[in-house]
Amino acid sequence: MTFANPWGFLALLGIIPVIGLHMLRPRRPRVAMPSTLWWSGEAATASAARPWQPLKFSWLLLAQLLLVVLLAVALARPGIPRDLEVSPHTVLIVDTSGSMAALDGSPTRLDAARQAALDLMDGAPAETRWSVVSAGVEPEVLVSATTDTDAVRRALNGLDSTAGAGDTAAALDLARSLETADLPIGFALFTDGGLTAEQEAAIPAGTDVTVVGERRTNRAISSMSIESTAGQQDVRVTITNHGSEDVTQPIRVEVDDVLVARQTIRIAGDSSRDLVVAIPPGERVRAVLESQDLLEADDVARVVGSTQPALTVLVAGPEDTFLQALFAAMPSLEVTYAEEARPGDGFDVAIYNQVDVPDRPGAPFFAIAPPASTDIATVAGSVNQPIVTFVDGQDPIVAGLDLSDVVIGEAQALTPADKAVVVLGGVNAPLLVRGEQGDQPGLVLAMPLLSTTLPLDAVFPVMMGRIVSDLGSVVAQPATLEVGDVLPIPTTGEQVSVSFPDGTAAVLNPDDPTPIVESPGFWGTTVADRSLTFAANAAGAESDLAVRTPVVDVAPAAEAQKRDTVTDQLKYVIAALLVLLVVEWLLARRRIGVGPRQWRWATALRAAIAVSLLLALLVPTLTRPSDQVATVFLIDDSDSLGTPGRQAIQVWLDEALDASHLMVSERWSRSDVTRRSNGSPLLM
Repeated sequence: MTFANPWGFLALLGIIPVIGLHMLRPRRPRVAMPSTLWWSGEAATASAARPWQPLKFSWLLLAQLLLVVLLAVALARPGIPRDLEVSPHTVLIVDTSGSMAALDGSPTRLDAARQAALDLMDGAPAETRWSVVSAGVEPEVLVSATTDTDAVRRALNGLDSTAGAGDTAAALDLARSLETADLPIGFALFTDGGLTAEQEAAIPAGTDVTVVGERRTNRAISSMSIESTAGQQDVRVTITNHGSEDVTQPIRVEVDDVLVARQTIRIAGDSSRDLVVAIPPGERVRAVLESQDLLEADDVARVVGSTQPALTVLVAGPEDTFLQALFAAMPSLEVTYAEEARPGDGFDVAIYNQVDVPDRPGAPFFAIAPPASTDIATVAGSVNQPIVTFVDGQDPIVAGLDLSDVVIGEAQALTPADKAVVVLGGVNAPLLVRGEQGDQPGLVLAMPLLSTTLPLDAVFPVMMGRIVSDLGSVVAQPATLEVGDVLPIPTTGEQVSVSFPDGTAAVLNPDDPTPIVESPGFWGTTVADRSLTFAANAAGAESDLAVRTPVVDVAPAAEAQKRDTVTDQLKYVIAALLVLLVVEWLLARRRIGVGPRQWRWATALRAAIAVSLLLALLVPTLTRPSDQVATVFLIDDSDSLGTPGRQAIQVWLDEALDASHLMVSERWSRSDVTRRSNGSPLLM
């Protein structure tokens, strides 16, 4: 047993007055007298009593001594050290990524992880606080710092795996944010591994990791694409065997729910094989693996066919092999080529390649190294070998693209107009500028394609597709989306109707946040009379079911904290004190030798002691009224929010702060901002 306050044993000094009171009892000697005849009433009074008596045993003395001893023990705050598997506040982080649905658990890996978390709870003290964090596509805190084990069990039983890749790093950041000031915190991660180096680095030192899963035998459709050549439309399906044994795999292909092909192929262990099937025109193309394996979500892949609405594009300028090859691979574009620059009236997008941009472009345009200045940027000389050092991550054209390997020989020296925005640039060298000319939006690229390695980089077709789609007021049509991606929404400022794979639909206003793709299937968006269909598939990274144990740093302090955890025993000592106090009162009452008034005071003192002990046992909380309230605004600053969403948040915050006149301190991923209600904008 340990004692949190050893100084409490000084109360044992109370034994001295207790023993003294039992010894300080005057007693007169008994003398036998034959008669009182000769006693005189006028004689001076003389005391024959002895004030101090030898200490004798009595049950009352024993009860009072035990009361002093127990009171000293209570003041010393006794506790029993325990070697625990959990911290006083334990955060359960459960991986709910796509691979956790694999059928090598009980029955799934997620079920095995859930049971492991429940088993951990069963062996923990009742006073342990619990938090639960779901490490899925969108990490979420389900329960925070509670001793209500029923609520924790409900949260664990309600977990469900997704078909996307779990954002474990964000989940661990959430877990760390749950730190409590009054209790040490510990973390328990339940996963099948497969974490990236960044995610492993985010695991707090000392975290207990439970790895679930046993087998890796799984087959998946790792990629699927549409290839159009000479009027023929083919679908290319890549099937990957993640197991070590050769397998025979039947597969079928459907177009708009109509079976068009069924084949059986043999795939060697730990390898992939492509299957190319000619398909008729159609919008919704599916490939399905027909034999069962450990993971169901990756047995189906989807891709959108060639019925998407085509954009009309004018390409003006000298012949360019890169542009021609690129547009030939984009069947959704109707491209018209012209040697001379002319307005793009009647076209959705105009591309001016090394030719002057008309004063009135007539359509949204993309200018590649224009010889003359435009309303977007002024051309003044050239820059040799500029290096890409700036990418506007908020601009949909370059967001998420790695342009660090692009080499530029020579570029124009551009001076952006006042209202123009630099999307891509080097040191004092704007390379891609966004603005307007003749009431049409436009982009200006500072270098010809032949003077850069950009056309040879894998990001080139993606970037050009985004440019055409952005200028054409539609979203880029990716080959596929993955669960967890942001659904591409047109930025037209109009309402967007979104259809979900389960057949339901919703209408989004311009200020609404962009939805996340939460399940595989075909998603759709409709703006005015233009509709787009998107194919969403399970995250490819989740198909490899190999179980890997994450490497976690050791935290001696966390382990010592578990070993040194002490279970408070104060309540048991106080309960014994209350019982003994009643016994002592009954014993004292039987041997009452004082006057009624003195006995009433003694009883009142015992009652006050009993009330104090009850208060110490119940630990009452005294609340004080206050007109001060701490308010925390947690703001989503992700790219999926969009400019309209940020503006809506700014308006809401301004209204809230103007109404309450509060000081707000926000913590951002990019900067820390503190403002008053009359300060500068929060969203920066």
